[in-house]
Amino acid sequence: MSAGSRAELPQQQLYVTGTDQQPINRNIGFVECNEAALAYSRQIGPSATILRAEVFYQELSGIAVVDTRLVDDAGIGTFAMSNAWDEANYNSLLDGGTARNAGVELSLNRRVMNNWFYQVNASVFDAVYTGADSVQRDARWNNQYIANLVLGREWAKQKETLKRTWGFSGRANVAGGQRTTPIDEGASRATRGTVYDMTKAYTEQLGSVFRMDLRVYLKREHRNRTGMWALDLLNATNAQNEAFRYFDLRKDEVVTKYQLGLIPNLSYRIEF
Repeated sequence: MSAGSRAELPQQQLYVTGTDQQPINRNIGFVECNEAALAYSRQIGPSATILRAEVFYQELSGIAVVDTRLVDDAGIGTFAMSNAWDEANYNSLLDGGTARNAGVELSLNRRVMNNWFYQVNASVFDAVYTGADSVQRDARWNNQYIANLVLGREWAKQKETLKRTWGFSGRANVAGGQRTTPIDEGASRATRGTVYDMTKAYTEQLGSVFRMDLRVYLKREHRNRTGMWALDLLNATNAQNEAFRYFDLRKDEVVTKYQLGLIPNLSYRIEF
């Protein structure tokens, strides 16, 4: 078991309004965290393969939420800083929110042996929070599951003063989509902008995410330096994964934006 604390985002604590030029959220305290985990691991045979299982539980308190006594807005009580990403908040905050995360993680890890290596891990979890309205809801990050597979192979050739290593690796990732809030189309048309129905905060979920990355590399290890060329194909299958939704006034409908597609990247790194 362990406990800790952290401060809220400084841009929220230092937000200034009014004529006194004093941060309206300067009295927000620290977010308190208590967590417990139970883990088990063992080596399987002589192949340097490690099996690991872990059960975890985490509780957070003192999360900043909107002071609903000062804001008359239906649904504003569902806001909590634990769900904040890049959106701004210009309301007075209190540190009265809570959150809970719990789940199970399994992993299988084989270090390089006979030139092969791999790692498999998967997590199943539940993430909920409570805002100023004291109602427990799915958190923005409640994907519910994440799984990864990494597989690779190397070929090495040793000379007197140089070791040359060719290698390739691949990584596949699958995960549940992030939670999102439904868009109020009528209000969006009236205000000519995207308006979310905060009374139904995070009741919708984006589509599942799948991504595969591939890498081919050449590493040269000299006595006093190491250089490596690498070609990466990020999202090699060019999968379309949902990023967010917004109301498009020109199309007069809700539009889905997607994450980046295939990205090739050639790099060189040198270490001394």
